[in-house]
Amino acid sequence: MNGQTRIELLYQGETFSKLVDDIGTFQAEILARVASGEWFWVRGDRGEGRLEPANLLVGPGVGLVIVEPNPGD
Repeated sequence: MNGQTRIELLYQGETFSKLVDDIGTFQAEILARVASGEWFWVRGDRGEGRLEPANLLVGPGVGLVIVEPNPGD
């Protein structure tokens, strides 16, 4: 899987997933953009098996929870 990690994103009551190279870097990028007042799209996937692409609009006041996988999984 090229060193990438699949994380879960909880957004507006729904669960999505996303492949990231580094969880810490992804979190820092999200924080920096939200802190600057910017609105932006985060690409995620919805579903199991056959994933459906989804664009999540993120900005100030919009919660996005990043769920890290357990190290043993």
